[in-house]
Amino acid sequence: MINVHGSLLPALRGAAPIARAIEAGHKETGVTVIQIKPSHFDHGKVLAQSKPVTISDQTFAFETYEKLATIGAELCIEVLTDLPSKLANAREQDQSGVTQAPRLTLNDTLINFQTMTSTDIWNKYRAFGDQKYFLLRCMFQEQMVKLAEIKQCSESQAQVVAEDALPGQVFFHVPTKTLITKCKSGYIGCTKLIIQSKVILAQDFKNGYLQRELKKGKTVFFTACEPIKTNAQQTS
Repeated sequence: MINVHGSLLPALRGAAPIARAIEAGHKETGVTVIQIKPSHFDHGKVLAQSKPVTISDQTFAFETYEKLATIGAELCIEVLTDLPSKLANAREQDQSGVTQAPRLTLNDTLINFQTMTSTDIWNKYRAFGDQKYFLLRCMFQEQMVKLAEIKQCSESQAQVVAEDALPGQVFFHVPTKTLITKCKSGYIGCTKLIIQSKVILAQDFKNGYLQRELKKGKTVFFTACEPIKTNAQQTS
């Protein structure tokens, strides 16, 4: 039995190698065809491996999936066409290079502006945060907020942020109708949110929630969510 895996093994063993590569800010990835080792799915001997595939800071997971799917199919055909030779020349994985790529959970979607940089959040968005089930989450006044559309922040947008702003503090850039949030370092933009299951534009959030609080002389913050209990945790 052979397996086509979406990373350059032994890096990123596990169920989510592409998402984890982008989340971690890796600059390249690839495909590996391995012989399945009983009870250790991604530990087998390497039969073939692709050249590195570049990941830019604008690359999203779905784009990488498409590239690696094509490369993986071609690599699989190459292995099957010359299987006896590939098996004879198979090599063990270098254990010193092992890293893990565990499956995604909802807790991976939780963002904390006090501990995460704008790059951390942008990487999460590119890795899985643009998918409906894995939209990035934070809190606003005890309500969960899903950030449905995230943008990198330009220099002109960053100018709306007060010099003494704290991580999580929210501002609004009028020309681009974008919410700008201060991160641990840097700033991140958001143009569409989901609050109480309702999709709203950043402009609507500004006209309602943001202006209401500012009129009271208050600052507006996005805060961190509590960890989400999984089914296993709920039944334990």
